[in-house]
Amino acid sequence: MTAPRLAAARAVACGVGLAAFACASPDTAIDRTEGTGELRGLALEQPFEVPEFTLTDSRGRRFDFRPETAGSLTLLFFGYTHCPDICPVQMAVLRAALDDLPYADRREIEVVFVTTDPARDTPDRLRSWLDLFDASFVGLSGELETVNEIQAGFHLPPAQIEETSHPPGAGEPYFVGHATPIVAVTGDGVARALYPSGVRQTDWRHDFPLLLRLNRSVSKPAGEAGTNGDSGHTMQWWCAAQGIPWDWSWRPYPGVWLFVAFLCLAYRVFTRGAAPSRVEIARFAGGALTLWAALDWPVGALGSGYLASVHMVQFLLIALLAPPLIIAGLPRAALERARRGRATSVLGFLARPLIALLFFHTIVIATHWPEVVDGLMASQAGSLALDMAWLGGGLVFWWPVVSPIPHRPRFPLGVRICYLIASTVLMTLPYVFLTFAELPFYATYELAPPVGALSAGEDQRLAG
Repeated sequence: MTAPRLAAARAVACGVGLAAFACASPDTAIDRTEGTGELRGLALEQPFEVPEFTLTDSRGRRFDFRPETAGSLTLLFFGYTHCPDICPVQMAVLRAALDDLPYADRREIEVVFVTTDPARDTPDRLRSWLDLFDASFVGLSGELETVNEIQAGFHLPPAQIEETSHPPGAGEPYFVGHATPIVAVTGDGVARALYPSGVRQTDWRHDFPLLLRLNRSVSKPAGEAGTNGDSGHTMQWWCAAQGIPWDWSWRPYPGVWLFVAFLCLAYRVFTRGAAPSRVEIARFAGGALTLWAALDWPVGALGSGYLASVHMVQFLLIALLAPPLIIAGLPRAALERARRGRATSVLGFLARPLIALLFFHTIVIATHWPEVVDGLMASQAGSLALDMAWLGGGLVFWWPVVSPIPHRPRFPLGVRICYLIASTVLMTLPYVFLTFAELPFYATYELAPPVGALSAGEDQRLAG
């Protein structure tokens, strides 16, 4: 960036309010003679690579800016939640402009708000304030010295806290002078433009298509560096969220094939000498094929990183359809032979109706919790763990109904009916929240590349 341009950018960043500690500046409309190209924002003549930094988000998790925003058009703003004017106005105008975008374009944009008042902006305060504008806005915090170093890397002036008779955050009100522009960063980690206070919704509406076009031209899609032919997809052993566009091209998942093959081999070894009937073999084969369909492409790929509704279909197949078929395929002679094993003793304890019910629904709640889903689906190991939890919980749940352990008499029909009714009622409760929630629960599916015209909210209601 040239010296005159840098000075101009810093002047726009500071505003009059930095000296007054009031965060206020004149209603400065964007000077449309500034910048390059067609942008109405202050396009940087010499775009610069943004610094790498890590802060803590409003949920207490580490947020590594460059990897977390790779591929997205990121709108970065430094401010504070007690700001009387510029910060709420900037966020409100930005939110209104984003609402005008088509769904696919909106998912490509990430808004990151870094607090310059860490003493008062606790994680809960930061989250609740941002939720007033958009629940998808990311809130970050760190030591003020660290935040100022980050701002220096963006060629922005440091935040300055008004001097008071008490330390910051001790209860006495104070203002924080801070930079006022929103920085537009493309997915390759390069700052492209500044949007100072006074920017209007019409300016954003004009610039968004240009910024998105630029972002798509410079960002390398996730998986582009893979070695799986020309498709651009990195080879995966198990289905997990990748963040790459969905294109209906078949993808191999060798880990799924090996798992199904191992399951069939284990069945052959377990039933050796027990002479399973053709019906029992068919039942087990039906369970194994159901698992294969749920875990492999396309259901496994769509459910792991694209559509919450398909994710719920996976749950139904893995936990509620495959387990009873597998259990019904086990010959009684093989179960009688294995009844003295330690594993059978553990299963005998878990297969008691009340314990099985509690065990299964604990797994259901835990594996549908947003933080758990978002944390596990991001990796192949995590996705595998979630699938195996569903399968294990389903086997325990169905055991008292389909095939009792050898030394326990079959539960009366009335007990089994009550057992299934109770389970249905318990399972309905979490899906009610999914159906009637106003906002998406899962960031994995809210921010996933779109599949068709289904929005994240519609997808979640369908899942419920």
